[in-house]
Amino acid sequence: MPTDKPLQALGGRPAPAEIERDIELFLALPTPAKTHFWQLLGPSLVDPLPDTLEADLDAFCQAHGVRGAELARAVRACRFLVWQASCRDLPRERFAEDLASLSPSPELGSVLLAGYEAGKAQVRNELLRGALLDHGNVLDAVDWRVDRVTTSSRGGALEATVGVLTLRYRAGGKDERLTVQLVPEALRELHQACERLAEAAKRGG
Repeated sequence: MPTDKPLQALGGRPAPAEIERDIELFLALPTPAKTHFWQLLGPSLVDPLPDTLEADLDAFCQAHGVRGAELARAVRACRFLVWQASCRDLPRERFAEDLASLSPSPELGSVLLAGYEAGKAQVRNELLRGALLDHGNVLDAVDWRVDRVTTSSRGGALEATVGVLTLRYRAGGKDERLTVQLVPEALRELHQACERLAEAAKRGG
């Protein structure tokens, strides 16, 4: 039966009935599956969901002897709770109160609270990333290597070291990349710029 208890993670609204039902599926999981539950829940906190999640679910089912449909619903319910609490930057203690309201079993709180702080940081990073993507491109990762240029069709013995950077970023919902080559002077300028950005971010935080 639905508890109808107001949850701080939901702005004072009770949990939807299907979420409460799916929490019961989580509680019915064998202990090893609950112990390792964040192996699935953590990667599911991104938006959109990763392409590898279905394969991860299958592997988890085989490892812990659980049914895929029930596991998926349990992950969905716990993801909903963690996501909503994180969106409101709910402190750990207040989230614990919500979980205790949802279930008399201490297992719900002990499992979800174990990874909550890291999960909340992940969700809030996703929220920031989404807000930035609404208005432009967002850098996801940087790959680099060092090349040695000995000569070229332009002639001459160059014997120069250059840096190669590949910037992987999201643009308009698509994954894009840009590769640039940097001579030593440009590398120094980039290094200085990154240091200044890091210092500014530290002061802002």
